[in-house]
Amino acid sequence: MISPQSIQQSTNSDFPETFGKNECSQLTGYAVNTISKMICEKAIFFYKRNAKVIFKKSEILEWLLTNRVQTVEELIEEKENSLFSQKLKN
Repeated sequence: MISPQSIQQSTNSDFPETFGKNECSQLTGYAVNTISKMICEKAIFFYKRNAKVIFKKSEILEWLLTNRVQTVEELIEEKENSLFSQKLKN
């Protein structure tokens, strides 16, 4: 798995603002075939000009960091707050 810190280090200087599939593969760590599959499924942000697929660095970085998984402490706190608010309603 690629850490957010390594993503930040490699993206600051190595990648232009827009790029193609090969650079997207390098940035995300996914294979080019996987990137192509995600494009077909429209599961990744992209632009298309004629037959060329273009990615925007800021959107790919944002996409990489979506679907954050809660820590155990955050989950417990959320459930406790939910139970507490339900008790107040009753």
